[in-house]
Amino acid sequence: MKALSIRQPWAYAIMCLGKDVENRIWAPNWAGLLLVHASKTVDVDAVRYLTECGYDLPDPLVTGALVGTVRLIGCGPSESEWAEANQWHWQLTDPRPFPTPIPWRGALRLFDVPDDAIQAAAR
Repeated sequence: MKALSIRQPWAYAIMCLGKDVENRIWAPNWAGLLLVHASKTVDVDAVRYLTECGYDLPDPLVTGALVGTVRLIGCGPSESEWAEANQWHWQLTDPRPFPTPIPWRGALRLFDVPDDAIQAAAR
C-alpha cells in the first residue's frame, strides 16, 4: 500500500481535525487508499498555530508510525480552509485512524508498505 510521511501535527489534523487537503510542492501521479505516516519531526510552529486557533492536540503527538488511512481522490485547486497558496492540493477524504499506531520508518515522497505488515499489526 502507498504511504506518505506527514509531519505532526498535520498528520493528526488529517486523521482527527477534518484537514481535507495536504499541501505539497509536487503533484502525485497516483490516487487511491493511502497510509498516513506521522514522521519523527514535529513542526512546533504548526503546533503553536493550531493551539492558538483553538484546536486541542494530544501530548505527546504520535511520531514515527503509521497512524491511519485516507483516500487520495485528486490533486488540484481547493477552496478548503486548509489549502495553502502556491501548493499542490492533495484532496483527501474518509480518514480512518488506527486504534494503535504501527511503528514504521518513513521515507520521502510516496513509499510502499507491504500489506502483510499492516495485517500483522492489526492482529
